[in-house]
Order: sequence, then C-alpha cells, then structure tokens
Amino acid sequence: MSPLSVRMQDELDRIASQLERSYFGDAWHGPSLNELIEDPDWRKAFEKPVPGIHSIYELVHHIAVWAELGHEACLGRVYDQLPGEMDWWPPPDNPTNSSWLVAQARCRIAQTSLITELRKMSEAALHVQLQGKEYSLHHLLLGILQHNAYHSGQIALLKNALK
Repeated sequence: MSPLSVRMQDELDRIASQLERSYFGDAWHGPSLNELIEDPDWRKAFEKPVPGIHSIYELVHHIAVWAELGHEACLGRVYDQLPGEMDWWPPPDNPTNSSWLVAQARCRIAQTSLITELRKMSEAALHVQLQGKEYSLHHLLLGILQHNAYHSGQIALLKNALK
C-alpha cells in the first residue's frame, strides 16, 4: 500500500470518527446531537421560541435528511431529486410524542448508516466526483460534518430559549 493510500484511508477513518463524535458524543464543538435531542420534552421539540427559526423537531428531520443523502452518495446514487418522504424540511405535523420518537430514531439510523457505509469504503471513493455535481464525496462528507455542528448549535440555543 502506498503512503498516499494510507493517508486516504486515514482520512476515511477520520471522517467516520468525526461523524460519530458529532452525533453520538465526545464532540469538540460541545454536546453531540444525540445528547442535545435525547432529553427535551417532546412538546418542547415542536415549539418555536424564536420567530422565523425552525423547531428542534424540524432541525432533527433536516439533519437526518442530509445524513441519508450522504449515505445515498456513498452508494453511488444521485441525490438531486428528493423523494417526497425525504423533503428538506418536514411538512407540518401534529405534535405527538410518537412523531418526536420517530424523528429521533430516523436521525440516529441515518447517522449510523452513513458511518457504517464509510467504514466499508475504499479510499479511492473519496475523490470520485459525484454524479451531476462539481465536487467529490470528500467535499460532501466534510459539509455534512459542518452541517451537524451548525445545527447542533442551533438546537443548543433553542433549548436555552425554551428554559
């Protein structure tokens, strides 16, 4: 194996590890997404304490969609067209504990699926240009990491506003 291959495999491992930390814990940016969403009362997840800002429920759904899109890209699938059930933001929903639990589970499954797929990939896949895009899988994965951190901050601020 060439030194470049070792570095690239290390990069795959780093990205998978950082995704895992951003969602499951030991995140550099503060509480992980899972830590932030595991404790809110389901009613609070639907509240909008700041006008014009998405609820925690909406953010969790949105984060899940991007992890699902990343997983699709890892499998070589085009992710331009979102099926109706994968909309960027959830349609208005009747706030229930059940719908909150489904959103939490969807996000956890999406993150886990993406991380698991990354750990099966070869280093060459990172620099493949995504179909219909002007960037590589590597670029998309780093964006998903930034996306997780950005929305973690929003959820943390919303939780503070809901106190």
